Amino acid sequence: MIYNPFPEVNLPFGKDNKWFVYLFEALIRVDRSFIEYEIQDVDDVGALKIIGTNTHLERVFAYELYRQWMNYLEEKGIRNLVVNGEIGKYLKDEFARDFEHDEKKGRDNFPDLVLHKSQGNDDNQIMVCEIKREDVNNADLLLDLYKLSCYLSEQIFWKKPFKYGVFILEGKTASLSKLKIKPGTTTKFKGREITIEEFMDKKELRSTFQNIVCVFYDGTNLNYGTFDNYVDTITKED
Repeated sequence: MIYNPFPEVNLPFGKDNKWFVYLFEALIRVDRSFIEYEIQDVDDVGALKIIGTNTHLERVFAYELYRQWMNYLEEKGIRNLVVNGEIGKYLKDEFARDFEHDEKKGRDNFPDLVLHKSQGNDDNQIMVCEIKREDVNNADLLLDLYKLSCYLSEQIFWKKPFKYGVFILEGKTASLSKLKIKPGTTTKFKGREITIEEFMDKKELRSTFQNIVCVFYDGTNLNYGTFDNYVDTITKED
């Protein structure tokens, strides 16, 4: 589905669709210059010329989205929620009980952005987001989708689970066609390997897919849909 400014969001979440309106409005305020930048050089007469473009790191996009999201929430008078970036979120002890303490401090524990009451209050665990560039490899794509499922699972997440997960794929040609994972792909989370097939088959994870929204943003156009609509094609070649 294509998102244009100010329509109703076509998601099955009732009144909670407003949180996606706010996120999408913040997203379309993130200019393409936060996705890619121009490479300049000096010609023979000393004038600047553009010789190409290069892509920014994900964190450049994420920081600007954080700013725009917070600004938009303030514009809408939302004072009881906050957006946090790369904040620690751990799974239940029994999920990682066999691993060293230092490993629990790894990057796996820090989702890119979360919308919630606060780090110390889990009354309003609204949304957890992971962001990737369109050139993400299969293993990292699987890892982010798996992490989102874990944060939404009451059986896995150590606190009150988040209501919604959001996977944002950004890039100048970002689209649903980039949401592909090769059969047999594996990733490691908390020291344990999981395959794409295991991820798709686990009942406690698959039950979260309807609450994960995949967003594709190229700096101008925003498309979105729930992950459960994509699971049957994600491993199929075009």
